[in-house]
Amino acid sequence: FHVASVGPISSNHDRALELFYQIKGGRVDYGAEHSSKYGHKRFGKTYSGFYKTWNKYNPVHLVGHSMGGQTVRVLAELVASDYFGVGTNENWIKSVTTISTPNNGTTLATMINTLSNGFAEEMVTGFIGLAGTDWKVYNFDMDQWDLVPLANESMKDFLKRIDKKLGNSQDLSMYDLLPKGAAELNKKTRTSSNIYYFSYATEETYVLNSSSGFEWAEPAMNPMFWTFAYYMGHYQGNEVSPNSNWWKNDGIVNTISMKGPSNATIINYNK
Repeated sequence: FHVASVGPISSNHDRALELFYQIKGGRVDYGAEHSSKYGHKRFGKTYSGFYKTWNKYNPVHLVGHSMGGQTVRVLAELVASDYFGVGTNENWIKSVTTISTPNNGTTLATMINTLSNGFAEEMVTGFIGLAGTDWKVYNFDMDQWDLVPLANESMKDFLKRIDKKLGNSQDLSMYDLLPKGAAELNKKTRTSSNIYYFSYATEETYVLNSSSGFEWAEPAMNPMFWTFAYYMGHYQGNEVSPNSNWWKNDGIVNTISMKGPSNATIINYNK
């Protein structure tokens, strides 16, 4: 069992590549075309490899929580299509498990994107808050963007530098977390017949008034997420339809989105 570390606000494409090389070993290659398109370095860190003998005879089980679920699904697609040019196929992966994953995006990302003109700052600040750590020692794994905190740089200046560098790039987590971004990702990410797929959906909201059907945060939910749960539980925008199907949530992700990609066959578990 190994736990990987990938860029917390990087795109699922970049994260999946980082995950592949962490498992197999080697220097991360983000791809010439991709790197040129989005304006970052082609090559990243070099890893010794968790499991160098990884192949079709020694397949792996991939487990991802939250956005990590999107990342492992993208990795499964890349491996199945031999994206890396080393003879990989779907038999290299035994199963893919997603836990509380925004497979179809989350309306929380819609809220953040709507309220913020420079979403990179808000996303980074959020990750720092959730990590509960000294921001100077937190590893953002953004070497491909040359974005590493400088010795005498304040958090405010660092965040400004991120916004200036990245702007509204679609090569970031925020875009993949939006319902429209997730839909694009799903079109490029197939399910393979030889891989077992499992998903765990969570919820922490309840209907207070049956006439409206709106969802409210359960009292036991971390107060940090109450505002998010309220917004998601009352969302009436045009990014998802019907809105009411998306109201139940866990404060971060809409429960319906956790069940699986909308373009895949989803079979509910039956004891």
